[in-house]
Amino acid sequence: SAAVNAQFRWFNPLVTLSSVDGFAVPDYSSPFFSSFLPGAVARDMALSSDGRTLYVTVLLFDLTLALQTGAFFTQGGALAVFDLSESAFAEPRMALLGVERTCLGAGQIRRLPSRAGKPDLFAITCDLEGALAIYDSAARTVVQYVGLDPETGLPVLGRMPFGLAVEP
Repeated sequence: SAAVNAQFRWFNPLVTLSSVDGFAVPDYSSPFFSSFLPGAVARDMALSSDGRTLYVTVLLFDLTLALQTGAFFTQGGALAVFDLSESAFAEPRMALLGVERTCLGAGQIRRLPSRAGKPDLFAITCDLEGALAIYDSAARTVVQYVGLDPETGLPVLGRMPFGLAVEP
């Protein structure tokens, strides 16, 4: 599912600000996705194997045109990378580390099984293009791409692939 202006939410269970109906409510933060990356729709996310980096597949659109017309015109797909390491307040930093273009469209993302001493690899479906991209976290780029069949010109994975399943 897509979220035009989703919120990242986390809470600190050690801090309570108020009581609601007799229950202690923890302090929580919820910045909007658009404050990090205007002109992008969040589609799916995956964590790094160490839990310190968040990878979010996004559909990029022309924000100015969307504000003027109310319509979304897709410009491509990308992977937004966020720093989740702890701040001095034991909360995730939520800093945008970078955005890497992947392909046309954005579907699901799954971290591939860990390999000892090797960086994380992520499989990303590109639903509008009918492709699959493999992203290398150390290289910070797409290192493998499965797209069109060179003989037929048709998508190798079929039209609009979305779902991914990964087994160890």
